[in-house]
Amino acid sequence: MRSLLVAGLTLAATAAGMENYFRMPPPYSYSCVDSQCIRGNRVQSDTYMSLDGCTLTCGQYGSLWPKPSKKVQLSKDLVSFHPENVKFTKIGVTTKMVEDMMDEASHYFMRKLHFKHPEYPSTGKGPFTDYESMEKRENRFDTQKQNEFYDKFDKSSQNYENMMRYESISPFTKEGSSSVSQNHMVNIDITVTSDDSELHLDTDESYDIVAQTVGDTTTVTILANTYYGARHALESLSQLMAYDEMNNSLMMLKSAQISDEPAFEYRGIMLDTGRNFYPKQDIMKLMDTMSSNKLNTFHWHIADSASFPMYSHRQPQMTYVGAYSPSKVYYPEDIREIVKYANIRGIRVVPELSAPGHTGAGWTFGEDAGKGKLVLCTDEDRPWFENCNEPPCGQLNPTNPEVYNVLKEVYSDMIDAFDPELFHMGGDDVSFKCWKNSPEITTYFSENNKEATSAELFELWNTFQETAYSKMFEATERRDKPVIPMIYSSSFVRQHIDHNKYIVQLTNEVNDTEIEAYLRNNFKVIFSNSDTWNFEGPANSWVGSQATTYSNVPAPSWKEVYENSPLDMLSGLGVTNARSAIPTSDAETLPRDLVLGGEATIWSYGTDPASLQTTAWPRASAMAERLWSDPKNNDQGNFQAEEVQHRLAAHRERMVSEGTQAEVFQPEYCFRNQNSCYSQAEYEFRTEIVPAEK
Repeated sequence: MRSLLVAGLTLAATAAGMENYFRMPPPYSYSCVDSQCIRGNRVQSDTYMSLDGCTLTCGQYGSLWPKPSKKVQLSKDLVSFHPENVKFTKIGVTTKMVEDMMDEASHYFMRKLHFKHPEYPSTGKGPFTDYESMEKRENRFDTQKQNEFYDKFDKSSQNYENMMRYESISPFTKEGSSSVSQNHMVNIDITVTSDDSELHLDTDESYDIVAQTVGDTTTVTILANTYYGARHALESLSQLMAYDEMNNSLMMLKSAQISDEPAFEYRGIMLDTGRNFYPKQDIMKLMDTMSSNKLNTFHWHIADSASFPMYSHRQPQMTYVGAYSPSKVYYPEDIREIVKYANIRGIRVVPELSAPGHTGAGWTFGEDAGKGKLVLCTDEDRPWFENCNEPPCGQLNPTNPEVYNVLKEVYSDMIDAFDPELFHMGGDDVSFKCWKNSPEITTYFSENNKEATSAELFELWNTFQETAYSKMFEATERRDKPVIPMIYSSSFVRQHIDHNKYIVQLTNEVNDTEIEAYLRNNFKVIFSNSDTWNFEGPANSWVGSQATTYSNVPAPSWKEVYENSPLDMLSGLGVTNARSAIPTSDAETLPRDLVLGGEATIWSYGTDPASLQTTAWPRASAMAERLWSDPKNNDQGNFQAEEVQHRLAAHRERMVSEGTQAEVFQPEYCFRNQNSCYSQAEYEFRTEIVPAEK
């Protein structure tokens, strides 16, 4: 058999001539052994199975990421189909708003199917912003190619003009496929029972999928209570499909059944756009990949002491003096477009205006405007390290009443643009050094017969926070829905903040015993452990000599990110009922009910638009499965690293095919030879458990 194949290849090459080439057939076939796709010579296999096909069918979860948290049954058989044969036969919804959202989501789903072709142009994989301008199709073919296109596929001019751009440039549209795939239909039936069109902390994101094949038709039924669950279902459905290289088409599981819901309601990424500016398209692309991982929160740390890139309608001078340049500004229409785009992707946007720390740029206009000194420690007459943790410095002046008037107006601008459910007020890196070094603060203490002790400085901070809190709620008086404030963890929060008023974002390291104290005092919390879910590694590693000191401390690996379980962390810190779902009394608040979820942080110390995607992915994918599925460890306290790594490798390949520049965490060889990349310790462990031959 092998000699016949070699002879056939030789004859084909000879007939084609020395300067002509033909497409090489795949030489290997794959089979699933112990949840791994093992490569073998194709000529030695009765049937051919590509790596993509094996990945879909191998193991309990195939190539699903994050893995479903409840029921999952996946067929081991595949069917081939052409993307043009996918039809949405029913979208059952209760309102026009949800209908429009589902229509856009269905186009986004179809676009991702076309991306699965390995020759789909990478330039066409940016954010999906052409949905609302369907009447303005971009024509990418010249007249001759259009005629060839119509003749080849018998398409009418009208049908071509009605194509979305992702279809018109797709190789699936321009190339033929086998008759088997051309004749197979895939019908998708979606039912959404709720009219919810905004994502809230209590939104039901669950869904059910049933796929069945009878003859040459596969019927997919999706049931969800909300749009957001239905959207997640389409993501999972797209992961049951892959490119079929033998038929130049797509293939999918012949049957499947999935019931799924997230373990945590808050699953996010924080991006700092104050230290480095990110164009709108880069933020939208980040959201595309977030949606592929079922992450549902984009925390936007929009400004910092380095720059104030948000246009303030009520205080435009802040943007004028605070933005890096006129081209690096987010205008209200930009923010609204991003918020709307996020909502269709199943993502809420949480704006942050950090205060009193992380301020500087934008706030320096006060004296020229007759408002006094709004921000302190921005002068360069002192070395920065005498006033703050990193340059540039800047802390709001809590003794100036004008600070609170400006805060209210900026809060109002942000509420108008973002229309948020959650609003982050910052609260970290408050520098007592700065306040103690400022004449404005020392004069205030002197006039009030006080000294600048830690207790008095904490009380001053508390006065600031309470006043800022009241100003934020004054800014929301015109709305018909409340805003829930968030704040970073600190000793100040533990001592002064009312647990009924705020959600606390825990930036403590994993083994910090203070974490348990927040739960004991009934704070609702979001986990963002600085040693595992800060994706850039140690802070301040870019400052002077510290750039050398910290250069050998890497960002967390995907395994470290994956292992960071909030509930297991609490158990390790002595919370005995961390995973309990049943209270022992009516008055008991379970820790599980206080942990809303988690969030990775990208502070932009060493990240900008050129490196954003490699910083985030696939680390954020590891966090996404942790927060969606909350996978349990085995009896030895470990997770199934090999199974997870193989699925994550396949998911990374899929993200790359969708235009995400995800970081490589292993050579391609390891992805294609899943039983060959192991350490000596792993090999010796495997050898020990293999029974001796009798």
